[in-house]
Amino acid sequence: MKYVVTILFTFVFGNSFAQMPPPQSDSFAYETYSDLKHIDSSVLSQEQKNELTFEKLRNFISKRPGDGFWGDQLLLSNRNYDTTRLDILFKIFDTSIQKQYAEHFTALRIQSSLMRGKRFPEMILMDSLKRPLNIADLKGKVVLIDFWASWCGPCRAEMPKLISLYKKFKDKGFVVIAVSLDENKEDWLKAIHDDSLPWIHFCDLVSVDNNSLSKKWGIFSIPYYFLINKDGILLDKGESMEISEKELSKLL
Repeated sequence: MKYVVTILFTFVFGNSFAQMPPPQSDSFAYETYSDLKHIDSSVLSQEQKNELTFEKLRNFISKRPGDGFWGDQLLLSNRNYDTTRLDILFKIFDTSIQKQYAEHFTALRIQSSLMRGKRFPEMILMDSLKRPLNIADLKGKVVLIDFWASWCGPCRAEMPKLISLYKKFKDKGFVVIAVSLDENKEDWLKAIHDDSLPWIHFCDLVSVDNNSLSKKWGIFSIPYYFLINKDGILLDKGESMEISEKELSKLL
């Protein structure tokens, strides 16, 4: 999974392209990006959003089939992937782009199984003492799964907000599960101690490109989170936690 390491190191461990709007100088990319964000924030149904997003992306890639850079990043800006539509878009790219981004699109296809509004798949985590935790067993609670690492500045910058939410709502059924991509155990434990992180922690303690969970769920940049409601339905996912106290209160 070489693309994971490339993207993480190029953008300082977590600042993915999807968080950065295209430059104003590239008017077509910027216009498409803006349209995608407008669709995502609209009051349309999720299926309507998916269809409009697909058409916007197909229009961009059809006109710029050799633009792997922005074609790829515009796909990243959409957090709801549809496997069938994704395959159609991938085939529009030039052959050279398909080869260059083959691993990346494999990750996007994996993400397509993790759709907002759908049941979150079974995920069994093993802690450092080899004790299993099945996410499905947490039904009845609101669960936030946070992928992070001690070396990820943007990840740790979000911790104070998450700690505040956790302390306020943990007794009402809010569960935070932190999955670290750390390889060094001492660095991982030190970050947990230094940042006073009070929730459940898991870590494979292997290199980023060998991490089983990042491979399984197609996670190519961190921070990354999944928010699951009491019924086990995936409400949201993405690179930056956007949940507010008001929204969390409604869920609980």
